Amino acid sequence: MNKQKLFNNQFFLFIYRFCKVIFYRLIYDTFIYKLIYKHSFKDFLNPSEKYKLVVCHNGGGGTVSYMKNKYENVPHIIYLKNPVSADKDYLYSIENSDTGNKIYIKPKQLKRIEQYIKEIHVIAVESYMNLEFILPWFVSLNVPVNYDIHDYHCVWYETHFVHNGKYLSEEELRKSVLNYAFRKITFEQWYKNWFDFFAHVQTITAFSQSSKDIFNKFYPEYIDKVTVVPHSLDYIKSGTLTKLPEKFTIGIFGMIRGADKGCNVVHSFLEYSKNKDYQIYINGELSKECKVISENIHYMGRYDVERLDKLIEEQGISTVLFPSICPETFSYTVSELIHVGVPIACFNLGAQAEKVSQYKYGQIIQNDSNEEILAALKAAYEKGQNNGK
Repeated sequence: MNKQKLFNNQFFLFIYRFCKVIFYRLIYDTFIYKLIYKHSFKDFLNPSEKYKLVVCHNGGGGTVSYMKNKYENVPHIIYLKNPVSADKDYLYSIENSDTGNKIYIKPKQLKRIEQYIKEIHVIAVESYMNLEFILPWFVSLNVPVNYDIHDYHCVWYETHFVHNGKYLSEEELRKSVLNYAFRKITFEQWYKNWFDFFAHVQTITAFSQSSKDIFNKFYPEYIDKVTVVPHSLDYIKSGTLTKLPEKFTIGIFGMIRGADKGCNVVHSFLEYSKNKDYQIYINGELSKECKVISENIHYMGRYDVERLDKLIEEQGISTVLFPSICPETFSYTVSELIHVGVPIACFNLGAQAEKVSQYKYGQIIQNDSNEEILAALKAAYEKGQNNGK
């Protein structure tokens, strides 16, 4: 693509986004704000109560599930969320847990709830596009603030350290410059926002030792505030394997819809494995562009975690590839597979490597070549056949 064509494409993309934002704001100001908000806030909160502000996003996934489980049936909670929209931080949603009522407000209107807040729990702010506003606002309330490391948004905007399908080293991260909220921002600028915020945070919760270690690389001044509290696995209801299948058959599990979760790794490995003498069963979701059609590759769709052991037995899976190329902060999927007792291979990153390296049927993949991936899967398989020896 020549430079003129590239310029034209970027220019029209900018115009499209700008018009989308203006249209969105017009609709909001005309209908939602004027007709709904001013009326609905009147009885939104109980003036005699103090509330805990729980901050998250509307994106779904494990983080939102964690929030729902933690605060289910807990009274006096205000949920602050950032709806997905053309201009992401043009309005927030706030929800009163006592009544279930939800309203949408502009950032400047958050001052109306300040007097009701006694504590703040920041679960995730990865989709918030004006950190220069929201982080100082948390601090300005002068109430206890607790922060969870559900991702590495506090290190860099690319929450999983993956950019253009490539995992970034610490050196590459520190040199990064990205487009953020219609402007360029450097790593140093991003870092300062968070460094100042953490100075006022009381406690920081990590869900794996590896998350604490990564945090320590960037914020050693605040490491004493970090406590490792692994997620509960009481929800796992599946059984365990009494005997591993003898035939070498590969399984892949999880929601693999981006480069960070290993979509490119899976695509390359499937191309490499076409028409080979082993079978591959993919359970969960895989992006369409990452799929490869071959008689020995099977797409099984979404699965019930409670039947995980049964699925592995039915499909004859004897080793599993966990393809994520980002450091997971906990990894429920790996925890579930270890519980079942199936051999696993993963890259030497994050909580997944922390778990797999300590697992008797676990094998670390040393590089991303297809030959190395297959060798690691076979090594994990052999450990399973020899009871971890």
